[in-house]
Amino acid sequence: MDVAPQPESPPPYTLLNWESGFTYSSPFGNGVAVQLNQSSGIMTITPNSLGLFLTGVEVKEYRNGVLLNKQTKVFVFRVVNCNVVQPLTITSSNSGEITEDCGDLFINFKRGDSTSAIMMSVKKSGTATENIDYSFPDSIYFPMNTSSITIPLIHWLDNVDENNETIILQVLVNNLCSNGIDTFSIQLVLKDYKLMILKYEDGLNICDQTESSILLSCNIKNGAEPYNYDWNFSNINNDTISIIPQQYLTVGINTIDFLIKDACNKKINGSIEIYNECPIIIPNVITINDDGINDFFIIRNLEYFEKSELLILNRWGEIVYSNNNYLNNWNGINQSGDQLIEGVYFYKILVYNLYKEKSEFTGFVHLKK
Repeated sequence: MDVAPQPESPPPYTLLNWESGFTYSSPFGNGVAVQLNQSSGIMTITPNSLGLFLTGVEVKEYRNGVLLNKQTKVFVFRVVNCNVVQPLTITSSNSGEITEDCGDLFINFKRGDSTSAIMMSVKKSGTATENIDYSFPDSIYFPMNTSSITIPLIHWLDNVDENNETIILQVLVNNLCSNGIDTFSIQLVLKDYKLMILKYEDGLNICDQTESSILLSCNIKNGAEPYNYDWNFSNINNDTISIIPQQYLTVGINTIDFLIKDACNKKINGSIEIYNECPIIIPNVITINDDGINDFFIIRNLEYFEKSELLILNRWGEIVYSNNNYLNNWNGINQSGDQLIEGVYFYKILVYNLYKEKSEFTGFVHLKK
Protein backbone atom coordinates (compact mmCIF):
# COMPACT_ATOMS: atom_id res chain seq x y z
CA MET A 1 0.00 0.00 0.00
CA ASP A 2 1.24 3.46 -0.95
CA VAL A 3 1.18 5.54 2.24
CA ALA A 4 3.22 8.42 0.89
CA PRO A 5 1.61 11.87 1.35
CA GLN A 6 -0.32 13.17 -1.60
CA PRO A 7 -0.43 16.93 -1.19
CA GLU A 8 -2.68 19.17 -3.24
CA SER A 9 -1.36 20.51 -6.45
CA PRO A 10 0.42 23.86 -6.11
CA PRO A 11 -1.11 27.03 -7.51
CA PRO A 12 -2.16 28.45 -9.83
CA TYR A 13 -5.59 26.82 -9.50
CA THR A 14 -8.34 26.54 -12.08
CA LEU A 15 -10.83 29.36 -11.75
CA LEU A 16 -14.44 28.52 -10.83
CA ASN A 17 -17.24 28.99 -13.29
CA TRP A 18 -19.74 31.31 -11.60
CA GLU A 19 -23.47 31.13 -12.15
CA SER A 20 -24.98 34.04 -13.97
CA GLY A 21 -25.24 37.03 -11.67
CA PHE A 22 -22.48 35.83 -9.30
CA THR A 23 -18.81 36.77 -9.39
CA TYR A 24 -15.72 36.53 -7.25
CA SER A 25 -16.44 39.94 -5.81
CA SER A 26 -20.22 39.41 -5.67
CA PRO A 27 -20.71 35.95 -4.12
CA PHE A 28 -24.30 36.87 -3.06
CA GLY A 29 -25.33 38.04 -6.51
CA ASN A 30 -25.30 41.31 -8.37
CA GLY A 31 -26.65 44.25 -6.48
CA VAL A 32 -25.93 42.78 -3.04
CA ALA A 33 -23.91 45.12 -0.91
CA VAL A 34 -21.08 43.39 0.94
CA GLN A 35 -19.10 45.54 3.33
CA LEU A 36 -16.06 44.49 5.30
CA ASN A 37 -14.71 46.68 8.05
CA GLN A 38 -10.96 46.26 7.69
CA SER A 39 -10.37 47.38 11.26
CA SER A 40 -12.93 45.25 13.09
CA GLY A 41 -13.30 42.44 10.57
CA ILE A 42 -17.12 42.72 10.71
CA MET A 43 -18.78 41.75 7.44
CA THR A 44 -22.15 43.30 6.63
CA ILE A 45 -24.25 41.74 3.89
CA THR A 46 -27.71 42.70 2.64
CA PRO A 47 -28.87 39.74 0.49
CA ASN A 48 -31.77 39.92 -1.94
CA SER A 49 -32.41 36.20 -2.49
CA LEU A 50 -32.95 33.12 -0.32
CA GLY A 51 -30.68 30.09 -0.18
CA LEU A 52 -27.26 28.86 0.86
CA PHE A 53 -24.22 30.97 -0.02
CA LEU A 54 -20.49 30.39 0.34
CA THR A 55 -17.90 33.14 0.46
CA GLY A 56 -14.36 33.55 1.64
CA VAL A 57 -12.38 36.26 3.37
CA GLU A 58 -8.63 36.61 3.05
CA VAL A 59 -6.69 38.60 5.65
CA LYS A 60 -3.12 39.71 4.90
CA GLU A 61 -0.62 41.00 7.44
CA TYR A 62 2.05 43.49 6.35
CA ARG A 63 4.91 45.18 8.11
CA ASN A 64 6.69 48.06 6.45
CA GLY A 65 5.09 47.01 3.18
CA VAL A 66 6.29 43.44 3.50
CA LEU A 67 3.71 40.59 3.54
CA LEU A 68 4.24 38.59 6.69
CA ASN A 69 1.23 36.26 6.74
CA LYS A 70 -2.20 35.65 5.28
CA GLN A 71 -5.21 33.64 6.42
CA THR A 72 -8.27 32.60 4.46
CA LYS A 73 -11.63 31.74 6.07
CA VAL A 74 -14.62 30.29 4.26
CA PHE A 75 -18.15 31.09 5.49
CA VAL A 76 -21.47 29.43 4.65
CA PHE A 77 -24.56 31.61 5.00
CA ARG A 78 -28.18 30.51 4.95
CA VAL A 79 -30.51 33.31 3.98
CA VAL A 80 -34.11 32.94 5.16
CA ASN A 81 -37.19 35.10 4.94
CA CYS A 82 -37.68 36.48 8.44
CA ASN A 83 -41.00 38.04 7.49
CA VAL A 84 -42.58 34.58 7.19
CA VAL A 85 -43.38 32.68 10.36
CA GLN A 86 -42.49 29.01 10.09
CA PRO A 87 -43.83 27.44 13.30
CA LEU A 88 -43.34 23.91 14.49
CA THR A 89 -46.58 22.00 15.08
CA ILE A 90 -46.59 19.20 17.65
CA THR A 91 -49.47 16.75 17.87
CA SER A 92 -49.98 13.34 19.40
CA SER A 93 -52.04 10.23 18.90
CA ASN A 94 -54.73 9.17 21.40
CA SER A 95 -55.57 12.83 22.13
CA GLY A 96 -52.43 13.05 24.23
CA GLU A 97 -53.63 10.51 26.79
CA ILE A 98 -52.17 7.06 27.32
CA THR A 99 -52.34 4.40 29.99
CA GLU A 100 -49.10 2.91 31.29
CA ASP A 101 -47.81 0.15 29.02
CA CYS A 102 -51.10 0.19 27.13
CA GLY A 103 -50.86 0.77 23.41
CA ASP A 104 -48.64 3.14 21.46
CA LEU A 105 -48.33 6.90 21.76
CA PHE A 106 -46.79 8.74 18.83
CA ILE A 107 -45.63 12.35 18.78
CA ASN A 108 -45.77 14.06 15.37
CA PHE A 109 -43.59 17.07 14.57
CA LYS A 110 -44.40 19.13 11.48
CA ARG A 111 -42.50 22.16 10.24
CA GLY A 112 -43.27 24.64 7.50
CA ASP A 113 -39.74 25.19 6.22
CA SER A 114 -37.95 22.04 5.10
CA THR A 115 -35.29 23.61 2.90
CA SER A 116 -32.51 22.61 5.27
CA ALA A 117 -31.64 20.04 7.89
CA ILE A 118 -32.13 21.05 11.48
CA MET A 119 -31.38 19.58 14.89
CA MET A 120 -33.79 20.41 17.72
CA SER A 121 -33.27 19.72 21.39
CA VAL A 122 -36.05 18.38 23.64
CA LYS A 123 -36.53 19.40 27.23
CA LYS A 124 -38.72 17.11 29.35
CA SER A 125 -40.64 17.95 32.51
CA GLY A 126 -43.91 17.17 34.28
CA THR A 127 -44.83 14.92 37.18
CA ALA A 128 -43.89 11.69 35.36
CA THR A 129 -40.30 10.52 35.81
CA GLU A 130 -38.16 10.02 32.73
CA ASN A 131 -36.56 6.56 32.37
CA ILE A 132 -38.93 5.19 35.01
CA ASP A 133 -42.33 6.10 33.61
CA TYR A 134 -41.36 6.90 30.03
CA SER A 135 -38.56 7.51 27.56
CA PHE A 136 -38.18 10.04 24.75
CA PRO A 137 -35.14 11.25 22.75
CA ASP A 138 -33.21 14.31 23.87
CA SER A 139 -33.02 15.65 20.34
CA ILE A 140 -34.87 15.50 17.03
CA TYR A 141 -33.16 15.65 13.66
CA PHE A 142 -35.03 16.91 10.61
CA PRO A 143 -33.24 15.97 7.38
CA MET A 144 -33.41 18.38 4.48
CA ASN A 145 -36.70 18.29 2.54
CA THR A 146 -38.42 16.49 5.41
CA SER A 147 -41.45 18.32 6.73
CA SER A 148 -42.73 15.88 9.36
CA ILE A 149 -41.36 13.26 11.71
CA THR A 150 -43.21 10.86 13.99
CA ILE A 151 -41.46 9.55 17.10
CA PRO A 152 -42.90 7.02 19.59
CA LEU A 153 -43.00 7.83 23.28
CA ILE A 154 -42.10 4.68 25.18
CA HIS A 155 -43.90 4.15 28.47
CA TRP A 156 -43.86 1.41 31.09
CA LEU A 157 -45.93 -0.10 33.84
CA ASP A 158 -44.36 0.79 37.19
CA ASN A 159 -46.99 -0.81 39.48
CA VAL A 160 -47.02 2.34 41.61
CA ASP A 161 -50.29 4.06 42.50
CA GLU A 162 -49.60 7.61 41.31
CA ASN A 163 -52.90 8.65 39.72
CA ASN A 164 -52.53 10.58 36.48
CA GLU A 165 -49.11 12.04 35.68
CA THR A 166 -48.09 14.69 33.18
CA ILE A 167 -45.34 14.66 30.55
CA ILE A 168 -44.33 18.01 29.07
CA LEU A 169 -42.15 18.00 25.97
CA GLN A 170 -40.53 21.33 25.08
CA VAL A 171 -38.80 21.51 21.71
CA LEU A 172 -36.13 24.20 21.41
CA VAL A 173 -35.50 25.54 17.90
CA ASN A 174 -32.81 28.04 16.96
CA ASN A 175 -34.38 31.13 15.40
CA LEU A 176 -32.03 32.28 12.68
CA CYS A 177 -33.80 35.60 12.35
CA SER A 178 -33.82 36.68 15.99
CA ASN A 179 -30.68 34.76 16.89
CA GLY A 180 -32.72 33.36 19.77
CA ILE A 181 -34.52 30.15 20.63
CA ASP A 182 -38.17 29.41 19.91
CA THR A 183 -39.96 26.98 22.21
CA PHE A 184 -42.79 24.69 21.18
CA SER A 185 -44.42 22.35 23.66
CA ILE A 186 -47.03 19.65 24.16
CA GLN A 187 -48.46 18.25 27.40
CA LEU A 188 -49.42 14.61 27.68
CA VAL A 189 -51.28 12.65 30.34
CA LEU A 190 -49.94 9.30 31.52
CA LYS A 191 -52.66 7.35 33.30
CA ASP A 192 -52.05 4.70 35.93
CA TYR A 193 -52.71 1.12 34.93
CA LYS A 194 -54.20 -0.72 37.87
CA LEU A 195 -53.79 -4.47 37.74
CA MET A 196 -56.96 -6.44 37.22
CA ILE A 197 -58.59 -8.02 40.26
CA LEU A 198 -60.72 -11.07 39.59
CA LYS A 199 -63.45 -12.40 41.86
CA TYR A 200 -65.69 -15.40 41.27
CA GLU A 201 -67.47 -18.14 43.16
CA ASP A 202 -65.51 -21.35 43.24
CA GLY A 203 -66.27 -24.84 44.54
CA LEU A 204 -69.87 -25.22 43.38
CA ASN A 205 -71.73 -28.37 44.43
CA ILE A 206 -74.59 -29.51 42.23
CA CYS A 207 -76.53 -32.57 41.16
CA ASP A 208 -76.99 -32.69 37.41
CA GLN A 209 -80.20 -34.67 37.87
CA THR A 210 -81.96 -31.81 39.59
CA GLU A 211 -80.35 -28.74 37.97
CA SER A 212 -81.59 -27.85 34.49
CA SER A 213 -79.01 -25.08 34.18
CA ILE A 214 -76.47 -23.26 36.31
CA LEU A 215 -74.99 -19.78 36.05
CA LEU A 216 -71.25 -19.17 36.19
CA SER A 217 -70.06 -15.61 36.63
CA CYS A 218 -66.96 -13.59 37.41
CA ASN A 219 -66.35 -10.01 38.38
CA ILE A 220 -63.42 -8.02 37.10
CA LYS A 221 -62.12 -4.78 38.59
CA ASN A 222 -59.48 -2.34 37.32
CA GLY A 223 -57.59 -2.96 34.11
CA ALA A 224 -58.93 -1.20 31.02
CA GLU A 225 -62.33 -1.71 29.47
CA PRO A 226 -63.64 -3.31 27.36
CA TYR A 227 -62.92 -6.83 28.58
CA ASN A 228 -62.88 -9.97 26.48
CA TYR A 229 -64.04 -13.20 28.12
CA ASP A 230 -62.90 -16.57 26.83
CA TRP A 231 -64.54 -19.60 28.50
CA ASN A 232 -62.97 -22.94 27.70
CA PHE A 233 -66.22 -24.56 26.61
CA SER A 234 -68.23 -21.59 25.32
CA ASN A 235 -67.78 -18.84 22.75
CA ILE A 236 -69.99 -16.43 24.69
CA ASN A 237 -68.07 -13.23 25.39
CA ASN A 238 -69.65 -12.28 28.69
CA ASP A 239 -68.87 -12.26 32.39
CA THR A 240 -71.85 -14.57 33.04
CA ILE A 241 -72.72 -17.74 31.19
CA SER A 242 -75.30 -20.47 31.59
CA ILE A 243 -74.50 -24.14 31.15
CA ILE A 244 -76.64 -27.26 31.05
CA PRO A 245 -75.12 -29.76 33.49
CA GLN A 246 -76.36 -32.84 31.66
CA GLN A 247 -74.51 -31.70 28.52
CA TYR A 248 -71.27 -30.36 29.91
CA LEU A 249 -70.61 -31.96 33.28
CA THR A 250 -69.34 -35.39 34.17
CA VAL A 251 -69.54 -37.19 37.50
CA GLY A 252 -67.24 -35.73 40.13
CA ILE A 253 -65.01 -32.70 39.71
CA ASN A 254 -65.39 -30.50 36.62
CA THR A 255 -63.03 -27.57 36.01
CA ILE A 256 -64.24 -24.59 34.02
CA ASP A 257 -61.32 -22.40 32.92
CA PHE A 258 -61.67 -18.86 31.65
CA LEU A 259 -59.35 -16.11 30.45
CA ILE A 260 -60.03 -12.38 30.58
CA LYS A 261 -58.16 -9.91 28.38
CA ASP A 262 -58.60 -6.16 28.70
CA ALA A 263 -58.14 -3.30 26.24
CA CYS A 264 -54.43 -3.12 27.15
CA ASN A 265 -54.00 -6.78 26.18
CA LYS A 266 -53.32 -7.67 29.81
CA LYS A 267 -54.59 -11.07 30.85
CA ILE A 268 -55.91 -12.75 33.98
CA ASN A 269 -57.37 -16.21 34.28
CA GLY A 270 -59.44 -18.24 36.68
CA SER A 271 -60.85 -21.72 37.21
CA ILE A 272 -64.21 -22.67 38.67
CA GLU A 273 -64.53 -26.14 40.13
CA ILE A 274 -67.96 -27.73 39.98
CA TYR A 275 -68.49 -30.86 42.03
CA ASN A 276 -71.24 -32.90 40.43
CA GLU A 277 -72.63 -35.34 42.97
CA CYS A 278 -76.16 -36.60 43.46
CA PRO A 279 -77.35 -38.18 46.73
CA ILE A 280 -77.85 -41.90 46.80
CA ILE A 281 -81.40 -43.30 46.78
CA ILE A 282 -81.77 -46.51 48.75
CA PRO A 283 -84.62 -48.95 48.10
CA ASN A 284 -86.61 -50.38 51.01
CA VAL A 285 -87.67 -53.62 49.33
CA ILE A 286 -86.33 -56.19 46.84
CA THR A 287 -88.18 -59.19 45.38
CA ILE A 288 -86.13 -62.37 45.30
CA ASN A 289 -88.26 -64.26 42.76
CA ASP A 290 -85.90 -64.07 39.75
CA ASP A 291 -88.49 -62.38 37.57
CA GLY A 292 -85.96 -59.79 36.43
CA ILE A 293 -87.79 -56.98 38.21
CA ASN A 294 -86.34 -55.50 41.41
CA ASP A 295 -84.26 -58.64 42.00
CA PHE A 296 -81.20 -56.69 43.22
CA PHE A 297 -80.56 -54.16 45.94
CA ILE A 298 -80.00 -51.23 43.54
CA ILE A 299 -78.72 -48.08 45.19
CA ARG A 300 -79.20 -45.27 42.71
CA ASN A 301 -76.39 -42.75 42.07
CA LEU A 302 -73.56 -44.95 43.36
CA GLU A 303 -71.68 -43.95 40.20
CA TYR A 304 -71.17 -40.48 41.69
CA PHE A 305 -68.89 -41.94 44.39
CA GLU A 306 -65.42 -43.39 44.31
CA LYS A 307 -66.26 -46.36 46.52
CA SER A 308 -69.19 -47.88 48.39
CA GLU A 309 -69.47 -50.56 51.09
CA LEU A 310 -72.56 -52.57 52.06
CA LEU A 311 -73.31 -54.48 55.24
CA ILE A 312 -76.53 -56.51 55.73
CA LEU A 313 -77.57 -57.78 59.17
CA ASN A 314 -80.51 -59.89 60.30
CA ARG A 315 -82.87 -59.00 63.13
CA TRP A 316 -80.50 -60.48 65.71
CA GLY A 317 -77.63 -58.21 64.52
CA GLU A 318 -75.74 -60.99 62.76
CA ILE A 319 -73.89 -60.07 59.55
CA VAL A 320 -75.40 -62.07 56.69
CA TYR A 321 -73.73 -60.18 53.81
CA SER A 322 -70.86 -57.72 53.41
CA ASN A 323 -69.08 -56.17 50.42
CA ASN A 324 -66.23 -53.63 50.60
CA ASN A 325 -66.71 -52.63 46.97
CA TYR A 326 -70.41 -52.82 46.41
CA LEU A 327 -71.56 -52.52 42.80
CA ASN A 328 -75.34 -52.98 43.12
CA ASN A 329 -75.01 -56.75 42.88
CA TRP A 330 -76.70 -58.09 46.06
CA ASN A 331 -79.78 -60.19 45.41
CA GLY A 332 -80.56 -61.60 48.84
CA ILE A 333 -77.78 -64.20 48.92
CA ASN A 334 -75.92 -64.57 52.21
CA GLN A 335 -72.20 -64.94 52.80
CA SER A 336 -72.43 -68.72 52.29
CA GLY A 337 -74.18 -68.40 48.97
CA ASP A 338 -77.61 -69.40 50.28
CA GLN A 339 -80.82 -67.53 49.64
CA LEU A 340 -82.00 -65.59 52.66
CA ILE A 341 -85.54 -66.03 53.84
CA GLU A 342 -88.15 -63.36 53.50
CA GLY A 343 -88.17 -60.71 56.15
CA VAL A 344 -86.80 -57.38 57.25
CA TYR A 345 -83.03 -56.83 57.28
CA PHE A 346 -80.88 -54.00 58.52
CA TYR A 347 -78.40 -52.32 56.14
CA LYS A 348 -75.40 -50.10 56.67
CA ILE A 349 -73.99 -48.28 53.63
CA LEU A 350 -70.73 -46.32 53.43
CA VAL A 351 -69.94 -44.15 50.40
CA TYR A 352 -66.70 -42.23 49.71
CA ASN A 353 -66.54 -39.20 47.44
CA LEU A 354 -63.60 -38.01 45.35
CA TYR A 355 -62.14 -36.26 48.37
CA LYS A 356 -62.21 -39.56 50.31
CA GLU A 357 -64.88 -38.14 52.55
CA LYS A 358 -67.15 -40.79 54.04
CA SER A 359 -70.91 -40.73 54.41
CA GLU A 360 -72.89 -43.38 56.31
CA PHE A 361 -76.48 -44.47 55.73
CA THR A 362 -78.50 -46.97 57.76
CA GLY A 363 -82.00 -48.36 57.46
CA PHE A 364 -84.16 -51.40 56.72
CA VAL A 365 -84.80 -53.36 53.55
CA HIS A 366 -87.61 -55.90 53.15
CA LEU A 367 -86.88 -59.11 51.25
CA LYS A 368 -89.96 -60.49 49.53
CA LYS A 369 -90.67 -63.24 47.03
